[in-house]
Amino acid sequence: MIYRPAILVPQIAFLLLIIVVLAVLHGYVSPQHFHVAVIVSIALFACFTLVFWFVPARMLSKPYSALAKQMVLTSRQRPEDGYRAASEELKSLIGQCGVALTPLRPSGTAVFDDRRLSVVTEGEFIEQNTRVEVTAVQGSRVIVRRASARPGGKSGSVS
Repeated sequence: MIYRPAILVPQIAFLLLIIVVLAVLHGYVSPQHFHVAVIVSIALFACFTLVFWFVPARMLSKPYSALAKQMVLTSRQRPEDGYRAASEELKSLIGQCGVALTPLRPSGTAVFDDRRLSVVTEGEFIEQNTRVEVTAVQGSRVIVRRASARPGGKSGSVS
């Protein structure tokens, strides 16, 4: 069974519509007929739930059916096909200094040892051509800050 909150949105909207219609009908319909309207509304909601909950769940439970193939990504991204996760070589950049090629607001491009990388600051804006230092690497995300004036860290190419 598929449990996705987004699937509940049409059901909740339809239920709210039924409640509004019943509230409006309450003033115009006699009590004997109002009970019939409530029963019809419950039946409509049950049918709507069946269509928008169980039918898609049933279709998606068979991932190789024609409809599911249109809705679900079935291909794989294998390393031998050229798909690679974030490189471990980025971790070697921690502590290295470089230069911001673009303004970092808070993301942009910087160069480290003649290698251009997309980087993100720790939240501050850094002007173009400012020395930056890599403070952390999270997956493929390289986090930098303005480099301090003191010598330290591995010095990269800062041309």
